[in-house]
Amino acid sequence: MSTTAATGARAPSSVRLLTTIHLAFAGAFLLVTALYLGRMAATGAGPADMLTGHYDPKDLVPFGLSGMNPFTWFYALVALLYLVGFLVSPALAMVSLPLLARTWHELSRPARALLLAGIVSAVALPLLRLIPAVGDMHRWWLD
Repeated sequence: MSTTAATGARAPSSVRLLTTIHLAFAGAFLLVTALYLGRMAATGAGPADMLTGHYDPKDLVPFGLSGMNPFTWFYALVALLYLVGFLVSPALAMVSLPLLARTWHELSRPARALLLAGIVSAVALPLLRLIPAVGDMHRWWLD
């Protein structure tokens, strides 16, 4: 064990940045999944009903969509992270994996675990989109 990991020194800024980005993309995916399942449970609608347009995700924003509404900005941020996450995550994984291998002994155990979880999510989440139920959720969110 290296002295850097033993002393609990902070991870390099590139590791912290990549870990934060990975976890933000994964968090957006999990939030969209929770909204989709919650909306289905609350309305009693099935996956096919969710795609009809009667259960638009923008209707979930409290007080409606308006530039002055902070919930609108949060919705826009989640939508952006969700969409960009599918496009950018595989490329980030290709950058993060060599970085993790190069800095393995310098990083603390939690930093390694978080970056590894981010890499796994960056590979798994775009692959999950190939499942029909997740594809329906994706179409519902982008409606």
